[in-house]
Amino acid sequence: MAFGDADLGVFTADFGVTVEFGGTSALANLDQPQKMFLGDHGYAGVDVAVPAIRLPFNAFSPMPEEEDTLTVDGADYVVGCVEAEGDGGFVRIDLKAAS
Repeated sequence: MAFGDADLGVFTADFGVTVEFGGTSALANLDQPQKMFLGDHGYAGVDVAVPAIRLPFNAFSPMPEEEDTLTVDGADYVVGCVEAEGDGGFVRIDLKAAS
């Protein structure tokens, strides 16, 4: 049996959190990788968690774009960068806290 676009949801089934956008919901994997921001001369910096979700490219129609608002696991975020990963089956969306 072939694995296709309709089967991508299996990757978010066990650990996915609910993402709401445009009146619909989908499951996505939430990640909070650490990112180091260095000072002007590279001697000091701050380590910050940068939340991001990964979800199938076809989770929403249309997909969220930069500056859209979405709800991830009950919290509101503003969409930052949206990038396709690997073969384009999954999209990574960087999140910013909604103010």
